[in-house]
Formats: sequence, C-alpha cells, structure tokens
Amino acid sequence: MAMLSILVSILLPSIDSAREKGTSAVCSSNLSQIGKLAQLHGKDNSEKIPAYSFHYKDDQLQGNETEADLFTGDARYDAHNRSSFWARDNIGQYLFPNGTSDYSAHAIYSCPSSTITHNTSNGEKIEYPLSYWVNTHVDENWESPWANNWGITDTRDVYWTLYSQIKQPSTLMSVYDCAQGWNGKVQASGAGGFISHGPDIWDQPWPGPWAWSSPEMLIGRKLRPEQAGVEYWRGAVDFRHKEEVLNSVFFDGSVRKLYNGRIQNKNAINQ
Repeated sequence: MAMLSILVSILLPSIDSAREKGTSAVCSSNLSQIGKLAQLHGKDNSEKIPAYSFHYKDDQLQGNETEADLFTGDARYDAHNRSSFWARDNIGQYLFPNGTSDYSAHAIYSCPSSTITHNTSNGEKIEYPLSYWVNTHVDENWESPWANNWGITDTRDVYWTLYSQIKQPSTLMSVYDCAQGWNGKVQASGAGGFISHGPDIWDQPWPGPWAWSSPEMLIGRKLRPEQAGVEYWRGAVDFRHKEEVLNSVFFDGSVRKLYNGRIQNKNAINQ
C-alpha cells in the first residue's frame, strides 16, 4: 500500500500535466480555426477584419421584420445577434452557410478548460460555452482591429480595419482566452477582454498602459477572474491554463501562449 501511494503521488502530476497539455492543444486549434475564418472574411471583403459590433440605436426590430428575420432573414437585425464576432455577418457565415438560429453554437468557440459549463442560475448544462473574445483595443486614433461601433443606424457606418493596417501582425493578438459570463453563453462573455475605459487596456493593477504608451511596456499582472461557476461581471482575459497562461491567435494566424504579467503593450494595441 505504501508503494502504491508513492507511485500514485508520482504519477498524478504527470497525468494532470498531460491532460492540461491536451486541453491547451484543443484550445490552440480552436483559436487557429477562428483566425483562419477571420482571414477568410478579409479575403472575401476587401481585406476587412470582421466587425464584432453592429448595434442599432433602438436595438429593436426594424419595420415589419419578424423574430425569424433576426437570425436568418435579410432584415437589419438587433444588437443581440449582430454584436459578436461569431454572428452571421462575421465569421458565422462560413460555419453555418445555410443559416441557423444560434450562430454561437459551435465547438470551436469552447475551450475545453472553460470553467463555467453549467448555467449558474438554474444548473442547466451549457452545450457550447463561449470562451474567447476579440481584440477591440483602440489605438491612438481611437480605432480598433475588430470594429466596435455602438448606436449606428446602418452597417455602412461601421469603421472597418483592414488587414493591411495591422502594423505588426505577428505581434498583435486577434482572439484570445476570455472570462465567461454567468451562463457561460453571454454574447459578450469577456466584454472585450483587457479593455476598461477608452484606451486604458488593463483594469488592475498598475501599470495600465495607454494607446500611446511604449510598445515594449509590460502590462501589469492581471488578477485572475473568479470563475468556476461564479459570474465575473467585468471584461477580463482569462489565464485559465497551467502556469497562468493565455492562448491567443495573432493577426498573422499564429497561435501562441502568453504568460500573466509578461504581455506587452504592443500585444494589445496596434502600434
């Protein structure tokens, strides 16, 4: 029994490490696919990076549209279904070319290390937790890679960033691990990742670099959000992998690990 206990104590860390490597690899694969779909959007739309937000001023149905039009019709549909990177007009069109009632219901949006897998209010299992978010951090011109336009009346009003405008695509993050909402399925599960207000891209602690700060400045170590079934109401990156690692796909399509406290300003801001 003593020998068995010793063997178990030796093997368990190795098993846990192997399991984490496996889940992290799946997460990296998901992000890689999302990055490729975003690049496909660029090829089909004159280099435009998908917009993640199409919020209409009244956030309601327009004219005589029906509920069905919100998902698959040609009508201008409301904020709930326009405001995410996975929506029909963004990368959802490639995963669901024939239309669907829920463009977020796909495995590539779910990191296997997600901690909120059940609705925290009723305990129901979440089929496809949302685990990632996009880089909407503004540069010194107040423009973000994944367009974020609130209160617009027409999609033509959206400012589209072009892939050719990304100054260091191998350095700038595109999509990354993000904290989940109370039901794990909120369209803005991470509410924009790092972003706090304006160009200040780190909630806590100091330093919280601004868009015009030095590109080499290290962003302060992020306090990890309370997850595991507990809602984290504020936007936050989620260093959910072992050793407080964040997985991210960059604008050149590469996927890399970033460590808490070792992310630089240039990883979040287009500089």
